[in-house]
Amino acid sequence: MIDLNSLKAYLEEAVPRWSQRLSGLPQDPSIKISNNFPIGYPLVQLKPPTPKLDTPLPGEYFLGREVQVRSSPEAGALVTETPKENTKVEVLGFQGDWTKISQRGATRGWVPRDAVKPLL
Repeated sequence: MIDLNSLKAYLEEAVPRWSQRLSGLPQDPSIKISNNFPIGYPLVQLKPPTPKLDTPLPGEYFLGREVQVRSSPEAGALVTETPKENTKVEVLGFQGDWTKISQRGATRGWVPRDAVKPLL
């Protein structure tokens, strides 16, 4: 069985310390919420998640060579198809060395970034 007074004392000491580790700022445990549960001050500011895909430049693209389309951005991922060179594609975004493509509105998968060329 948990002793609630011991738990409360532990949390009053630990939560500001954890909050300081996360935020890097000194914490003030004097701010309380209901039932005297401590919270650190100032509150830790979380950054919004960064998008997983870099946004491509507007325009039309094509495949500069015959390439294997993969189910995920990894060299060992399942090959879903192998379109021919000069196939027109829509670029949905970039992740590292990989480009997520679609064709005629249907998501196709991932190809190496250097395989996709802008249509001039």
